[in-house]
Amino acid sequence: MKKILTILLAGVCVVSAGAAVKVTYKAGAPEKVRMLKATVAQLTSGQRFQWEKDSAEVKNGVAVFDFATTEPSQFFLELVPDNYSRVYALPGDNIEIEVAQTAPLQATKKGNAIVESISELDNQQAAMVAEYQAIANPTDAQQAEFGKRYTKLSSDFVNANLNNPAVIFVMPGLEGEDFVAAYEKVGPAVKESAFWPIAEANYKSVKRNLEQARQQEALRSGMAPNFTLKNLDGKDVSLSDFRGKWVIIDFWGSWCRWCIKGIPEMKEAYAKYAPKLEIIGVDCGDTDAQWRAAVEKYQLPWVQVYNPGGPGAITEVYAVQGYPTKVIINQEGKVADYVVGEDPAFYTKLAELMK
Repeated sequence: MKKILTILLAGVCVVSAGAAVKVTYKAGAPEKVRMLKATVAQLTSGQRFQWEKDSAEVKNGVAVFDFATTEPSQFFLELVPDNYSRVYALPGDNIEIEVAQTAPLQATKKGNAIVESISELDNQQAAMVAEYQAIANPTDAQQAEFGKRYTKLSSDFVNANLNNPAVIFVMPGLEGEDFVAAYEKVGPAVKESAFWPIAEANYKSVKRNLEQARQQEALRSGMAPNFTLKNLDGKDVSLSDFRGKWVIIDFWGSWCRWCIKGIPEMKEAYAKYAPKLEIIGVDCGDTDAQWRAAVEKYQLPWVQVYNPGGPGAITEVYAVQGYPTKVIINQEGKVADYVVGEDPAFYTKLAELMK
């Protein structure tokens, strides 16, 4: 559901551009349109990179970006303040976007087959978002119904356009196995597109996530895999060292704002339940120096170990997909709870287990 909402609230606008993008506002024009750019090669490399930034002032309701794109690229255009629309670009394309209204976003896009194929779908999704946002406090049932309706829009489009490269940018709106099934059915025109590497990268990611989900499900009802990592003193620390205690494995990093935000509540829990409970903080994604500095800065009182990454890393063994991830292990070494994200329900569950 969160993935769907993220896509929808971004006012997804998938187009191709290259030589120029012209945005014309019939209503609600902002002062400027901001743009972020990255090449398809950067997006699919698996490496971190810096997005190239640009902006264009809106004069008399019109904003124009002139640039020379030599590679297929992705852009994010802020057509509406705090609402970025995705734009995919090929060299030589001249794209025209006419914004008829901004709430909900309704726009006509011209310039290539992908733009024109997806234009109506974009508007349907935007109207659906506006309808959902009008509900003050949506119930779980309303949220579920909204998610189904949105997914159906995407799946209907994909099933009707399996030989249209536009599906590359619609398939991410599908869930798990549905994405895999669509990916494996698309026609040759899609696979020959300059943007096909994006679909390939998404496919690998979805397959990995599905496998991790299966691993997580197995972990939730089984023994916690043992591991050995170095602590701040360079000594080995193993999970098996704490058999007979309750243990929380906390996968975190100094770069993760939600990890840092949750530290005060973690400290309260540790003070309340120790020595019956031990916490093992597993740092992920930091350099050794960054890890040590963060432990010192936030005065973390529990066991700290460093995850160097690489093949067979603890994050693979525990199928970590997001940060923070917290795993509660009972005295016998079995997984009692597995929570991704900073969720208050984690501490409710912990209190129940500690009784």
